[in-house]
Amino acid sequence: MNKDLKPYIPLCDAIAALFHPHVEVVLHDLSTKRLAHISNAFSSRRAGDSMIGGMEENTQDWVGPYAKSGRDSRELKAVTIILRNSTDKAIGMMCINYDISTAKSLHEALGSFINLPIKTEEPNAFFAQNWQAHIDERIEAFLHVKSVSLQGLTTKKK
Repeated sequence: MNKDLKPYIPLCDAIAALFHPHVEVVLHDLSTKRLAHISNAFSSRRAGDSMIGGMEENTQDWVGPYAKSGRDSRELKAVTIILRNSTDKAIGMMCINYDISTAKSLHEALGSFINLPIKTEEPNAFFAQNWQAHIDERIEAFLHVKSVSLQGLTTKKK
């Protein structure tokens, strides 16, 4: 394994421990084209296995989230981070694979139980005077665009 990748092993293990059992974290060594480390492996892959696919020249620091299928038909949501050395050369990739099958099953079960769509549109004419709902929608849209939570904002930013 490329010695510059060794400091990433505790990071892989910590992410996998935090989201156990739903997350698998795979560390790829681009110099050997092999898996250098895998935390919470729920696929059949192991350290030392050949990489699946390759990496095109990429200037991005990370890619995703994207849908991915596991070898055992699990539905995964994944993100890949390009790891670089001090000269900015890509030396590895950290892939975080999140098994969404449990969450998806729960979502479907709740949806059928309450029999309501997740997001409903209110008729504008009927709710035109509901200014509080309009303000709430604007705040929610702002927080989504900024990728922050209301609790994460300081009093000054609020």
